[in-house]
Amino acid sequence: KMSYEEQLNYVTPIANPMAPKKVNKKLLKLIRKAKRGKKVHQGVKLIPKLIVKKRQSGIVVIAGDVTPIDVVSHLPLLLEEHSVPYCYSPSKREIGAACGSRRGIALVFVQRHDDFGDLFDKMRDKLLELPLPIS
Repeated sequence: KMSYEEQLNYVTPIANPMAPKKVNKKLLKLIRKAKRGKKVHQGVKLIPKLIVKKRQSGIVVIAGDVTPIDVVSHLPLLLEEHSVPYCYSPSKREIGAACGSRRGIALVFVQRHDDFGDLFDKMRDKLLELPLPIS
């Protein structure tokens, strides 16, 4: 297992805003809790449908080491248009592990639930504080 700093060496150039170390750790904890409550959705095809067609609200965590970049490069613009807070996490493997998968997961959409509402609200505020990339 690599440290946070080592993982940053493998991140793509568009991975901005990157979650700081402590925020990343708490985001992974939130994903684990949300998975138990069935409030996590994953997949590059499903998440835009939930946001655009079904108008779902939540937060999005995108893996920063996804290759090719084109798989996730269209998402930040879509998320900003629909005012959904998002950030990048350095490792798709860690996101996958938090979801209980043995494979890496490119992005997850976490919805609020009363069981972990405080942590969700805290993370949502942290993501809104992160500076957005200049488009």
